[in-house]
Amino acid sequence: MQLLQVVEPALSSATHSAAVSLGTPSNMPLCLFPKRLPSLLEALVPDVQAGVKDYAALFSKIRELDNGRAGQCFISFPSATANGYGRFICRDDGFTEPKDKAPYDIGIARLQQIGVPATGGDAKSPYLIGRLVLAKSECGVELATGDFTMRALPLWAGVHGEEIYEVKVAFDVRYGVDSKTFGEGSSVATWFWAVRSKDGEAMGEKDAAYLANFVGPDDDDLSEEYSF
Repeated sequence: MQLLQVVEPALSSATHSAAVSLGTPSNMPLCLFPKRLPSLLEALVPDVQAGVKDYAALFSKIRELDNGRAGQCFISFPSATANGYGRFICRDDGFTEPKDKAPYDIGIARLQQIGVPATGGDAKSPYLIGRLVLAKSECGVELATGDFTMRALPLWAGVHGEEIYEVKVAFDVRYGVDSKTFGEGSSVATWFWAVRSKDGEAMGEKDAAYLANFVGPDDDDLSEEYSF
């Protein structure tokens, strides 16, 4: 199997700081939709020449596509004294098992906040970053690692409590002795729009609290190369 490579815009550098109160709940289940979907691109920028972004229209289109979401995640936000953690699943290629296409059960470990909310003329936006690990072992997987990055504040907030967040997920999987059966693996990086899950559709925590301080066998130090 050919390695799947998806290239998207890189994020700029930022400095690490302690987490601060963002006015958000401590836990947040989210539904994820790829930013590259043509229907979402059209909703966001209906007139390409004018280039004006309509986030209210984007939110409405996302809600129309609720049943067609690509993935979900559960976020437990970090505090000033403790890491956060979470879970992530996605049906897109690169996030699923090669043979039956079942989504990997992916954990978000050591979730930290980078940066602080904008004040005065500072336009920097805080974001969350964590390491990705498999929450359960998968047959033949030799290596599984990646980064989860999320805008810590909504990119857009409506008058009735609507919110849109941005998420980037990069994930690498390599198969060892079973590569003839499963292929060599995949490397994927995808941008998502994220909105809060509706009641009854939310992804749960599923005993993921241990991930706050978990270091996997393929893990290394958190990167600070991402910023929104």
